[in-house]
Amino acid sequence: MHRRLLAPALLAACFTGDALEGEPCKADADCGPDLTCSEQGLCGEFRCVEPESLTLENFAPDVVLLVDYAATMRLQVDGTRRWDLVRALVGRISDELGATVNLGIQIVPSVDPEAEFSQDPCFTDDLAAIAPAADRGPAVFAALEQKPAKTGEHALSRGLEFVLAALAPRPAAALRPQVIVLISDGPFNCSLVGSEKYSRIQLFDVGIAAHVAQIAADPVHPIPVYVVGVGVTGGGVPPGPELFIDDVDNDLAFAELAEAGGRARPAGTPYYTPADADELLAALRAIPPAFADCQVPVTPAPVYAERLAITVDGHTFKVAETCAQGRGWRYVDATHTRIELCEATCEQFRATRSLTIDRRCPSG
Repeated sequence: MHRRLLAPALLAACFTGDALEGEPCKADADCGPDLTCSEQGLCGEFRCVEPESLTLENFAPDVVLLVDYAATMRLQVDGTRRWDLVRALVGRISDELGATVNLGIQIVPSVDPEAEFSQDPCFTDDLAAIAPAADRGPAVFAALEQKPAKTGEHALSRGLEFVLAALAPRPAAALRPQVIVLISDGPFNCSLVGSEKYSRIQLFDVGIAAHVAQIAADPVHPIPVYVVGVGVTGGGVPPGPELFIDDVDNDLAFAELAEAGGRARPAGTPYYTPADADELLAALRAIPPAFADCQVPVTPAPVYAERLAITVDGHTFKVAETCAQGRGWRYVDATHTRIELCEATCEQFRATRSLTIDRRCPSG
């Protein structure tokens, strides 16, 4: 039996264009059979929401130093002022890592030099903070004064809030590794809970370790905290609520904070000291760059997971089952909240540092 061939005019009526579903178009005639061109120029579908553009200025991790500039930094360790040990450590971090990480700093407290000590020795603001960015090493070191503060207490809890506020708006913060390096000589006071000056100065800040643990274990974007103790000595009771700072064992308090930060030293004291500068620098150098796993979070999950489109370097890709071809992308798991770019597409993203996530829905 012979199959009848369709006349050219009939073929044109059935198929007027060659653009497939999801491909760009200017009119219905550009699209394949049963597909119409949406107002947004896509065959058979439209954009449910505006495309999300993801752009990074670099892939370096963010490292913010939270430096305690309290009055006790005038004390000495084996003939050297604590503050001089801090400046030497920050100087090495700035010199050796300033060109490879986005470095920033927050110094606490920021007591007004014209204010009386009795007003608020825990007062801290972010006016003198330096947000993390590329090539900030010299500026970070220059932020440290030659002499330690004459007044002021250990306002680390408030400083943590300012550091988190500086990290949150960073480009692609969810993709970029971010860490905090907390440098202090303790003891920890200036609790955010205390309302009166006496309680804020005299009582141990029992909430700081819990706050650090929450930051380091955040299920969406954990931010580890490296802890450096300067001139720390032991003696006293373990950290706990409603204790005076003079009664708390400072060594145990720093150890607790280092464990809570998720980056405790593997051997010896859980916290670093200025003498452990080589070890600390090695740990910071080991922080991976952003996008090391070629994965991007997608939140919330797309309603039409199969229609999600990713554009990298002018090329648009729909989901693929595997990365066998080396181009495009695939979902990491069944929740559709994380995607992995295939090798070649990942390299394109590394070169351009920009991609677009396009959520699409069917036209019909």
